[in-house]
Formats: sequence, structure tokens, C-alpha cells
Amino acid sequence: MKSLCLKGLPGPIVFEPQLAFMADDLKRVLVGWPEIALDDMPSREPLMTVSGKPDEIRLSHRYLEAHRIEPTSTSAICSLIVELMADYVDGDDSLGNLHAGAVEFDGRLVVFPATNRAGKSTLVGALASQGHRVFADDLLPIDLVGLEAVASGCLPRLRLPLPESAPDSLTHQVAANALLSDGYYTYLPASDPLLTVAHGDRSKLGALVLLDRRDERVAASIEAVEPDEGLLRVLLQDTKRGLGTWTLDRYLALVGTIGIYRLVYSRVDDAVACLQTAFASWPDEDHLEAPTSQPAEADDISDDNDFGFTPKPGQALIARSPHVVARIVGQAAFLVDLDNNDIHHLNQVGLALWNLIAKPLDVESIVEIFQEAFPDTPEAQLREDLSAAVDRFLEADLAVLEPPIAVSA
Repeated sequence: MKSLCLKGLPGPIVFEPQLAFMADDLKRVLVGWPEIALDDMPSREPLMTVSGKPDEIRLSHRYLEAHRIEPTSTSAICSLIVELMADYVDGDDSLGNLHAGAVEFDGRLVVFPATNRAGKSTLVGALASQGHRVFADDLLPIDLVGLEAVASGCLPRLRLPLPESAPDSLTHQVAANALLSDGYYTYLPASDPLLTVAHGDRSKLGALVLLDRRDERVAASIEAVEPDEGLLRVLLQDTKRGLGTWTLDRYLALVGTIGIYRLVYSRVDDAVACLQTAFASWPDEDHLEAPTSQPAEADDISDDNDFGFTPKPGQALIARSPHVVARIVGQAAFLVDLDNNDIHHLNQVGLALWNLIAKPLDVESIVEIFQEAFPDTPEAQLREDLSAAVDRFLEADLAVLEPPIAVSA
């Protein structure tokens, strides 16, 4: 048995003899991740065990009951990295773990949160082939105290074959430098040692870019995005268990100090050119702010109900759950369930409903208030929409039912 002991993990990764070569392969794609002695690990009990045979590799984790079977050593290493990254950030309360790519432009990072079929990894690889430093293509640790990225050292991983629109520089670099390719995945080292990003390297964040890849041919373009959409995407892509209010507030602080954009594109080469133009330089470090001109702020939502409505007697009342707190960003809000650290996003209608039930209120009164605010909307539609919203609040335990006010004799 061969053990690989990586600093920051709670135990060693153990490889059976027939798969011992995978330990060296894993070290090749985790650039600069320090090894320590087995006696210096927090526990000698294996964190992960790699067993089986080269075409049927079994991955077992100390804390997971289910085992994972992978058909190649490359795919097994992909899965190993996901698990060890989760264990690495779980060992440090100050770290988030974004499912995102991150590429350096002029000394700051542009972060691409994961989106299904958006071409994130290919775009990151294409930018690497153009001479940009890559901090992550899949998982990016974020120091939520210092609000900066901390590189894992993992090389970018590409899915093969490359798309037709990939720039020639990427095609040539994959052909010349790719590691551990199994025909479906490959890892891509930096073409120049000076561009290598090692484990523990840090960089400030400059922008969050949401990827919107279109099947039809469109000219690549970048547009500003509201802070609440950027914050929601970040929260959805943080893979760390149990986010809570502290994490929410730190990400709120983060999106208030970086630009938030959407990149619409169809061809990878056009997207690369667009990004290089957009982020050729940054605003002065002391004056960097979100593109909406006002930073998002974390404020408790007011508990004052100034609408002049009193609950109707005999009807059940809807009230906020006592274990839920709220934060406003832009025209929306985020609710945190303190009992289980779940975070919920509210649109404008949801925020209005939340404000209305600062003091317990019945559904009929809520409908009347919305009718005054939206006189052109049919009452039946308002009633249906609001009843559904109330049901969602109750099902998510964001609100509770209170007994109706007694009818006077």
C-alpha cells in the first residue's frame, strides 16, 4: 500500500499496490501541494482508499458509505480531486469552495461560476493558451476573510474533443503538453513555468463573469449584471456544507467590491478576444466598485409594517419564522434558516411578502395590499400567485401559521 499525505487533509490517501502509480499522477496535477509525514497527519486512518484494477477503480471515502467506480485512472483522479478539495476547505472555516473557473488578467482574477454546458473549462484552457495564469478551472477556494482566491494548485482539466471554435493556440498546447489523457479528459500544464499557479498562491478578485453560451452564432459581448444575480450564482456554486449567515455576509461584501457581468458568446475564440479587451486593465484599487455604481450592502430588513392593515378576525395568520434572518441586495433578498444554514433567494415579490409579514398577517389582507400596489393585475391571478408564495414560505419553514384573532362576541 502506498500513502500520499497532503498538508491540510485530515488523513492520507491510500493506494493499493497495483494502482500505486496514481499517487505520482495525482501529484503531477496538484502543483506545489506540500506533502507531510504520515505521523504529522491529524489521523493515520485513510481519508480515501484507491483499490481495484486499472479499468475498474474503486474509490472509498472515510465519511461516505457509497463507493465510486471509475473506468480509467484519469477519471478516478478527477473524482479524487473533487473529494480532497471538499475535505481541504472543510478543515478551514474561513474558506469557501466555489465551483468555478478563475483566470488572471492584469494581476486580478476573473471568476467564471459554473453553469451547465457553458464551456467554462474550454474557455479557461483557451485563456491559458493565450498566456494567462489559471487559478482554477473547476474548484476555487475563497478566503472569505481577506476576500481573495487561494489556488489549490490543480491543473486545468479539459473535456475532449475540443470544440471546433477552440483557438489554434489551445489545440497546439493540448497536443504538445497534455497530461493523463484518457480520450475524454486531459490535464493541461502551463506552457511557460512563469505562468504556473501553485498550491497556496493568492490573488485578488476583480470580476465575476456569468457565462451564457449560445448555440446560434452571436457576437461575443459583455454586459453588467445586478449584484443579487451575481450573489445568487456564487451561493449556488459554493459546494461547502453549511454556509450560514457569516458566509452570506462575506460573499455579500465580495460582490460589493468587484464587477459583475454576463458574457454572451457562441465561439470560444470570440469569447477570449472579448475578455482580453474588457479586462486589459482595472480601475484604481482603492476605487473598484460594482458596475451598478452602488455596492451591495448587508442590512437587516425592516420589521416595521407601515401599510396600515390589521389582520382580519377569524383567519389564520402568516408570520416570519423566528429562526430566519434576511439580507437585502439590490432589489432582492436572501433569507438564512439558522436551524440548518439553508439560504433562500427572494425576488421582488418574495421580498414584498417577507416585508408584509414582519407582523403576522392573514392572506386576505396580503391580497388586498397587493391589489392596491398592482391595480391592473386580476384579483384571481394575484390570489393564486400569493397563495403559492405563502405555501412556499411555509414548506421551506421560512414562515409559520399562527392562530387567528378571535372574533369579538
